[in-house]
Amino acid sequence: MQRLPFRSAFKRFQLRYKSSSMRTIKTLLKTVQTANNPDISEYRILVVAGWFTVGICILLGFSDFIHFTYQPTNSGVFGYVKANHYPKQQEFFWFFCLFFGVPAVMLIGWCLWIAGSTVAARLSKEDSKPLLKLYALCHLPFLIV
Repeated sequence: MQRLPFRSAFKRFQLRYKSSSMRTIKTLLKTVQTANNPDISEYRILVVAGWFTVGICILLGFSDFIHFTYQPTNSGVFGYVKANHYPKQQEFFWFFCLFFGVPAVMLIGWCLWIAGSTVAARLSKEDSKPLLKLYALCHLPFLIV
């Protein structure tokens, strides 16, 4: 059976792609291990605090666009909610946004911090620890908000 020339080229491309992706995964795992190192804990605090601030600012920004209306009930109970036509469902909404939304923003920010440091470490072929510190310091402007 005759070998087709594109088949061997495809195999070479496949091996090159596989080895490249494996190096990227190894770099990512090394970066995550470095980020969880106790020597870098103060930088993790900067990242988490910065993205916590971003999450709170997003919630405060939503308050201009999300409005709740009073939903009357026939429970027979006369209290503050019924007397002032207070929209009771807004507490649940803001609680769930704060309880789930802000940690989700913090997790996304932490993943972006790790991914950015991994890409920079991969491109510069350097250790990821100084890059993690540098990118953590880039989160300082988030705290000024």
